[in-house]
Amino acid sequence: MKQILLSFLFIGSVFAADAQLIDPSFETGSPSGAWTEASTNFGTPLCTVALCGNCGGGCIAYDGDWFAWFGGAGGGVEEGLMTQAVTIANGTNATLSFWFALPTPGPAVAEDVFEVRMDGNVIWSANGTQGAEYAAYTEVSVDISSYTDGQTHSLSLYGLQSTVDATNFIVDAFNMVIDGNVATDVNNILNHEVPVVVYPSPADDVVNFQFGVSAEGSATVNIFNLAGQLVISETFNEVYNSTYVLSTSELQAGIYVAEVLNNGQRFQQRVLVQH
Repeated sequence: MKQILLSFLFIGSVFAADAQLIDPSFETGSPSGAWTEASTNFGTPLCTVALCGNCGGGCIAYDGDWFAWFGGAGGGVEEGLMTQAVTIANGTNATLSFWFALPTPGPAVAEDVFEVRMDGNVIWSANGTQGAEYAAYTEVSVDISSYTDGQTHSLSLYGLQSTVDATNFIVDAFNMVIDGNVATDVNNILNHEVPVVVYPSPADDVVNFQFGVSAEGSATVNIFNLAGQLVISETFNEVYNSTYVLSTSELQAGIYVAEVLNNGQRFQQRVLVQH
């Protein structure tokens, strides 16, 4: 039982992210700047062993500290959902992979389910009767070639524990490969290459600024229109390994340049705002 997008253009560092899969191993924690989170009993499916326990030893992260735990509610029905918008590059062949476990299947009934969905369509699922198959972390690979159209799609993780007896679906470490090219792992980029990632683009109500372990102190974020006029300026404090949200309510639809100043470095990225 539980105890509780786009192309990036940086001055000084340039890389392409043809496939946007933000925080694939959940290491930014909860609340996440990349995933929306919902849970009937716990507020979020995101867990660490320190926060949620380990259901007798099997409910742990595949890598890092954080993982997603669906079910685990002794004494009540539990539904959990995590969703993010994922831009999938144009291509011919693509796979979505992740590590999945069902270490303690509880009542072992087919009504208890875990599903991976793309645009609401179930592209992979498991149920409570498959405990022997997934007793330990097992890598799952799903063909998503039909979604390689350069568009943004909704990736969702859904879990249902249908009875008062706890069933535990555990998932971690997502990745995408398109035509043999591994999709950008934003956590690794933040850890080793750049101090901040800005997403999503297009943006609707908010723009997220996800700072990594090389960011420190405070950061100033300036938003310029294409005429070079400063339209928003805001300072974020204690940005190390943190995510901050900037409202776009003051911005008209259009293209802007987000400038981030931190620790003597300057980075810029174009962001499309559409309301």
